[in-house]
Parts: sequence; structure tokens; C-alpha cells
Amino acid sequence: MLLPCTNPDGYEYNRSLHPNGGGLWRKNRCDNGDGSYGVDLNRNYGWQWGRDARLPNSSIYPGQAVFSEPEIAVIRDVLYQQIPTVSISVHTYGNEWIFPWEYSM
Repeated sequence: MLLPCTNPDGYEYNRSLHPNGGGLWRKNRCDNGDGSYGVDLNRNYGWQWGRDARLPNSSIYPGQAVFSEPEIAVIRDVLYQQIPTVSISVHTYGNEWIFPWEYSM
């Protein structure tokens, strides 16, 4: 399975503001209902959810609940059906390659 972009609306928003690259918008573009926008999708997964900033205007806001964002809920559902044997993530915000730690379920 290949997921080329898990944050399409955040990516497009960043691209529209910085068409030549260099923008640092990291969240999706959901309306938080308080005048702020976006959830940091990397922090919306279930693992240690909510340990980071709880203010919606924070760049690392994890969302209202675990898997509250549709992008992350879809990834969760697909991974329940098809457990990967290898996982590599290219984290564009930090310009990093991320390899998960190994553990038994």
C-alpha cells in the first residue's frame, strides 16, 4: 500500500501560500469552530493521544478526539484490514525519513 499524501487539503493550502516551496503549514484545514483551522494529523492517532497542546490554534493541536479526523480514521480502518510488514514515512514538515520501532502486538 502506498499513501502518497495523507493531508491533501493542508498540502494544497501550503502550496497556494508558498508555490515555490518553503511553507510550514502542518495541519489539515478543518474548521475548529473557534476561528482557528486544522488538526496536526500526526498527533490524531491513538498512540499517546492528547499528550500535546490542547488549544486548537496550536500548530500541534491533536484534535477533539482520537481518530477524529477522516484522513486518519481511513488509514486506521485500512490498516486493520491489511496489516503492513514494512512501514516508512517521509515526514515533509521535518524533512525526515521516519522508521517505526519494532514491537509485538
